[in-house]
Amino acid sequence: MAFSDSSSSPPSTLLVVGAGGREHALIRAITQTNRQLEVHAAPGNPGMAADGAECHGVSADDIPGLVALVQSQAIEFVVVGPEVPLAMGLVDELAKIGIPAYGPTADGGELEASKTRTKEILQKYGIPTACLLYTSPSPRDRG
Repeated sequence: MAFSDSSSSPPSTLLVVGAGGREHALIRAITQTNRQLEVHAAPGNPGMAADGAECHGVSADDIPGLVALVQSQAIEFVVVGPEVPLAMGLVDELAKIGIPAYGPTADGGELEASKTRTKEILQKYGIPTACLLYTSPSPRDRG
């Protein structure tokens, strides 16, 4: 979402969903370049908190919990890092309540979350890709 036209302004509150290094790097860059922005993380980690994010104990795969957090904290923009909440439809649920988010909808998130599904789609439409080989764990790997 661009904030360059005269009818919109940059958000003042931001939620970054996730707890990994990618999300931490985003928070660090954001807090270093925009000290007025109120930054939240869910679930976040101690490093994110040290960099100025307010961390909330809501799991990245708790879609109803994340939506409730967005509403209770008056979050204006959400950045979704992990693939699981994308595939579970977090961006779709946020759109229903009018909150813009950076990340694909559930359909796009499925392509990231399921390599098998992505390969099937690529093969179905003749899009060049490496061969797909289905394997199953050996009995030794199962137990």
